[in-house]
Amino acid sequence: MDRQTVKKKIDKKLRWWVRGSKQNAIADMLLSVPCTCGTNPEQCDRHWIIDHPDYKEDRINYPGYKIERKMKHPTAIAKYLTADYCNVNVLKKRKNVCDLPKGKYIILSDIHQGSFSWDWDEHDFFWKNKELYAHVLNHYYEKNYTLIEMGDIEEFWLKRVARSFDEQWAFQRENFAELYDIRRKYHSENRYVKMRGNHDNLWLYKDRVKNYLATDVQLDQINIYEFAVIADTFLLFHGHQVDARNRDIDSKKGMIWTKVGAVFEFFIDTALFGRRKPPQGWEHHPQSRVVYERRIEEDIYNKQKLNYIYANLARLLDIYIINGHNHAPKCLPDGDSTFNSGCSVFEGIIYGIEINYDEDAIRVLDWNNDHGMPSAPTILCEKSISELEKNMP
Repeated sequence: MDRQTVKKKIDKKLRWWVRGSKQNAIADMLLSVPCTCGTNPEQCDRHWIIDHPDYKEDRINYPGYKIERKMKHPTAIAKYLTADYCNVNVLKKRKNVCDLPKGKYIILSDIHQGSFSWDWDEHDFFWKNKELYAHVLNHYYEKNYTLIEMGDIEEFWLKRVARSFDEQWAFQRENFAELYDIRRKYHSENRYVKMRGNHDNLWLYKDRVKNYLATDVQLDQINIYEFAVIADTFLLFHGHQVDARNRDIDSKKGMIWTKVGAVFEFFIDTALFGRRKPPQGWEHHPQSRVVYERRIEEDIYNKQKLNYIYANLARLLDIYIINGHNHAPKCLPDGDSTFNSGCSVFEGIIYGIEINYDEDAIRVLDWNNDHGMPSAPTILCEKSISELEKNMP
């Protein structure tokens, strides 16, 4: 099939889609066109379509695509992403992908440091966890792990109305100086991987943060990644990329929804929004009861829709996926292919994922300070990496 014929077919599919008759049409068409990146990267049929100027939108702040703007359903977005990245070999050729070897990794995400909070603390909802977070980072530094912060680390969506982005950066650097000092130690030894989420996508705009990074030689040289691949087995990304409400191209809508949700959070204290630890300890916290009374493999917070999308994306890319974004720790159930690193926004507990090839283990874990500063985490579940590799999606 020559390219002109393919282009005409996509034009027809796009017209169908604009009329709303078939939402997955473009994504399905892109997947049906063979990828020839392996044999002829410069003339790949699939990427010729994706990068075609007729469908590429020229925007200063975001290199969005006209095709992508038509996609409103997470399944279509996931298929589009799959068509773009195809497989691990294609992924690793992209500049925004960090290719990592076998080793020891601690993966943390969604701490939302510097967030405006309505409820119990005048600073933010991570404020009471920053000492515990520093303890966790120091623990893995001493054990020679590589730190991967997988998005939504700094908070730039939920900020006080009177605070500009520049003021928010100043607030971050001043009030979380200890955490930046520890990150600097990791980075100086080439053991720090920083990935962006939707709430900290300001890292994309270096000109907006250079005033605070220009004097910091190490942090100024940090590469910001969209994806990471560990030993061709695990694909890491924050997770908002296939979330129709929060992806980059709809980030303004996501920001509005987030702020509306923060207002509800002020009035509601449930398993979904309750972030304060009860006096009796973490095990009595509403969110903790959800974790421990249900199997960790089950979908905490009823996030089935996005987890289903992540599982399909893993199947299409033939790789295990580790993401955050949902704030709900998730271990790999039988027949599934996704993990979730949880979050650090609940008082007194930090979720994360530990990968240790020396011990042939990937673990979903939590660090909590119910009985003082912990010396080791609670392991929520553990899987053998070698067994996972035998049963790739």
